[in-house]
Amino acid sequence: DLLWALATRVHPSLRQEQWHGPIMPWYPCFLEEELHNGWGAIVVHDALLPAVGSGRVPPATFDGVFPADVRAKVLAAESEQTGDTGSAEQTGGTGSAASS
Repeated sequence: DLLWALATRVHPSLRQEQWHGPIMPWYPCFLEEELHNGWGAIVVHDALLPAVGSGRVPPATFDGVFPADVRAKVLAAESEQTGDTGSAEQTGGTGSAASS
């Protein structure tokens, strides 16, 4: 869940706070000098989404990212490969075995 949130909810340079403060000596991400001094950089990322209707980006899903014509081509190609005759709506997802 953490990797998913970092990839889909955290902007690499916006909505973050940085400061220097006391650190624990057992975190390997700090420099040797920082560990010795017990003082290093601290960063907090705001991964909260904006409210619905105020600039929220589409969900990072097959339906939310790709336009309808691309989704239709992918689903048609998948149906040809698997021999599936049902549509995504009939199978309750993308038509793949993974979504069943």
